[in-house]
Amino acid sequence: LTMVGYVLSPSDAESFHMAVGEGMLSGAVPVIWNWNGASQIWPKENIINSLDDAIKLIVSERNNIGTIKHEMLLRNYSPELVSNQWKNILQ
Repeated sequence: LTMVGYVLSPSDAESFHMAVGEGMLSGAVPVIWNWNGASQIWPKENIINSLDDAIKLIVSERNNIGTIKHEMLLRNYSPELVSNQWKNILQ
């Protein structure tokens, strides 16, 4: 995804939308449909409710392609945090 400016996640039937995180790590701007729970996982400013919202987000973020939201991803999904959560579940 390093050659892509945006990653679209329009589905509301997927469980985690892994492509969003992969896109963000590669510098793509995520455009995420407002499925149930999306705002608990992904940045609220990248969640859309309509095609018009998606267009507005893409136009407003066109100068931010390549900026990576590492802070959000590492804060919520760092290897240490995830492995500790798995340890707690399995113990």
